[in-house]
Amino acid sequence: MKILEIAIDLPLVNDNLDEILTARLTEIGFEGFWTDDSLFKAYVNEEKFNKKEFESIILAYLPNAQCKMQTLPDKNWNEQWESSYEPVFIGDRCVIKAPFHNIEKKYPLEILINPKMAFGTGHHNTTKLIIERLFELNLTSTSIIDAGCGSGILAIAAEKLGAESVLAYDIDQWSVENTNENIELNHCHKIKVEKGTISELDLPQVNIILANINRNVLIEEMKQYKHHLLRKGILIVSGFIRQDVDIVRQKAISEGLMPQGVYHIDEWYCLVFKNE
Repeated sequence: MKILEIAIDLPLVNDNLDEILTARLTEIGFEGFWTDDSLFKAYVNEEKFNKKEFESIILAYLPNAQCKMQTLPDKNWNEQWESSYEPVFIGDRCVIKAPFHNIEKKYPLEILINPKMAFGTGHHNTTKLIIERLFELNLTSTSIIDAGCGSGILAIAAEKLGAESVLAYDIDQWSVENTNENIELNHCHKIKVEKGTISELDLPQVNIILANINRNVLIEEMKQYKHHLLRKGILIVSGFIRQDVDIVRQKAISEGLMPQGVYHIDEWYCLVFKNE
C-alpha cells in the first residue's frame, strides 16, 4: 500500500479550516492528518485517491491553495508514523499507548494500539469523545456494535469496560487485520471482527452502537443503526464537525431516535441517541 501525502498551505487566519478539511477529506477516504499554523498535510491510500473529489473540496474552501503531492514508500511511512506516535491520555481514566511506551502511572483503562495508519489511534478528538461517553454508561452485560472499527480501539475499550459481546466491522481488510492484532495485544476475548458494510453483514440487535465514521456514511446508514438497536438501545455517533450537527441530528430523529446529548472537543462533535 503506497501512501499519498498532500501538503497544503493555510492562510494565517483560517478559522479552524484544518478541522473542516479533515472532516471533508475523511469523507473521501483520507485517513491521516498533520497540521501547524501554516501547513496542512493529508494522507490517503494512493489507490483510494479521487483527484476530482479532492479538487472539488479544495476549490470550495481554499480556491487559491498551493498543493504539493508526493508518494511515500510503505517502509518510510511506517517508520515515520511509529517514531512520531505519542501516548494519548483521556483525563485520569484512560491511556492509549503503543507497546514500546513505558508509562509508570496506572490508569483504570489502558489500551495498547499498534500505531499504524488506521483511523482510531486515539489521537483524534472524535475517538476521545466516544470513549468519554463509554465511561458514563454501565456496560456490564451489554452487547455492542463498533461500526467502522478502524484500529478496533472502541471495541477494545467497550470490552475492557464490561461489555459482554462486541461485534466490530469495517469495509477495509487492512483495518480488520489491524483490529485483530490489537485485540490480541489487549488480551480481549469477547470481540468478533468482520469485513463488510452494515448492509452486507448479518448483524444482531444490540444494546449500543458506536459509529465514528463521517457525516455522509452516518446519514446513509442511520435507518440501519435504528434497525439493529434493541428497545432503549443507545446510539453514539461522531466523526463530524459543528456545521454538520443539525443534519445528523435531524436524520436520526426522522428515523425515530431520541436525542440524549451533544458533546464536543473544539470543532469535533459527538451525539447520543436512544431508541425509544
